[in-house]
Amino acid sequence: MKRNLKASSLVEVLVVLGIISSTILGSMLLVSNSFVVVRQNQTEDYVNGLAVNAMEIVKSPSNVFVSDDTFATNQQTSPVFFKLTKNTNGSYLEKTLDQQITTCDANSQYKISSTTLNAAGAPETQTNTGFTLPDVCVQVKILPIATSVVTNGVQSYFEMTVVAIYNSDNHPVTVTFKSNRYDSFKKI
Repeated sequence: MKRNLKASSLVEVLVVLGIISSTILGSMLLVSNSFVVVRQNQTEDYVNGLAVNAMEIVKSPSNVFVSDDTFATNQQTSPVFFKLTKNTNGSYLEKTLDQQITTCDANSQYKISSTTLNAAGAPETQTNTGFTLPDVCVQVKILPIATSVVTNGVQSYFEMTVVAIYNSDNHPVTVTFKSNRYDSFKKI
């Protein structure tokens, strides 16, 4: 009878070791999956920050500079596309000939560099979180809505859309913000 008791304690120890090892494995998977979710959230926060900063630039009550302001005076009814650019005077919108973007790659003219928006408070580098953030492309679409005559001149109304696109797991993810501007643009 004593022999059976010694063998059963060995089985108990093996069962306990199996339970402990499966618990450790489960915790390691949980930590690993949590890290992936944290990285995805940091990427989404970064892209949303860039899109919000771009929208703040185009909604600014001060002068918003554009490379070509003919869209605002010619009663254009189709949208005009811009990319964000920065010079020594600050950020401005540069007119492009492209249509709405749907993907972002490293060679895109809409790709945001680390110096394009940092004056507006955007993150200054793309590696400040300990891992490389994806390429982000930001496009501004401006659609003239209406023009009306007011006592001190002409008042223009524009619908503005900021589209930020980045790749997540080889699939494009789009962030879109829309707003209106009730003031004209200034040619740079």
